[in-house]
Amino acid sequence: MGMYSDYQNFTQAEKIGLLTKSINNAIEKERNRYLAEYDLTAAQSDVLQYVTIAHSLGVEINQVDIEKEFHLSNPTVTGILKRLEAKGFIEKRESKKDKRYKWICATKSAETVHRRSGNNKGRIEEYLMRGIPEEQRAQTVAALEIMLENMKELNSTNFDD
Repeated sequence: MGMYSDYQNFTQAEKIGLLTKSINNAIEKERNRYLAEYDLTAAQSDVLQYVTIAHSLGVEINQVDIEKEFHLSNPTVTGILKRLEAKGFIEKRESKKDKRYKWICATKSAETVHRRSGNNKGRIEEYLMRGIPEEQRAQTVAALEIMLENMKELNSTNFDD
């Protein structure tokens, strides 16, 4: 057993932190295993899903939109987009609304992967929630939403004061 496998000596907050990290790691591992067939990582798939949905809705998005949506740095998004473009999943076109930006568009290949990976994502989510009654699911979601808002508040705090 690992160092964290017995949580009895941890506070509730420590248990939540360790468990959410462990759950996230397990989900990412499963997603990456499935996405390897398409030569994609989970992070690339997340961006590709965002681009594909926006494209299907006729919404023009650019790199800055992706940076804001995922709270990622410019160099990180640049790298993801370069890899997606090299793999034929996205195209960059001249923006119709702002000539300073490139419009990020999904290709047919992206749409195919989006459909297939959406099924896998649903499978993972159902597997994650199996054995948990609906009432507990709702309570868990409510608690996680509060935790997320708390972290957003913490992230916006200026620590230079």
